[in-house]
Amino acid sequence: MVTKNILKMVLVLIIASIGTLSSASQVFTDNSDAKVATITPIRICLWPKKWQWPKSDSVWGLNLGIGNSIGNNNYVAGVDLAYLSFTNNVYGLQASAVNVSTGSRGVQIGLWNQGTEDTSGMQIGIINVAQKGSKQLQIGLWNGLGNGFLPVFPIINFSVR
Repeated sequence: MVTKNILKMVLVLIIASIGTLSSASQVFTDNSDAKVATITPIRICLWPKKWQWPKSDSVWGLNLGIGNSIGNNNYVAGVDLAYLSFTNNVYGLQASAVNVSTGSRGVQIGLWNQGTEDTSGMQIGIINVAQKGSKQLQIGLWNGLGNGFLPVFPIINFSVR
């Protein structure tokens, strides 16, 4: 009985702290002007730019949804988990059926993974595509890498330049 009450209190505290952290903001300053960017530990997105909670710029933690999208100047540091993910600047794990990313560092796992020249890390999927200049290790049935040891190679491909 006492353990159940303790577990309930811990759960309430975790939920309350998530709500508090999601409303936190951080100020980034450059030489010209100041920009306020909101950061959240958890973001739920049913469809990009239509329904997402909270409406934050960046995620440090878990970005979860059916369709995820984070713009060019924002990022996800942690896990980006969705059915379709068009999230830029992912630092960590991006896992969905379709992953399209620019400027990401980490691992993409999905049926289709696509990255640009700013991408580095690993792609695991059926089809993996990365532009010339990226630093990748690709594992899949079709691996297209602009600077790979071969531009297109099945099973495994990796950057050589």
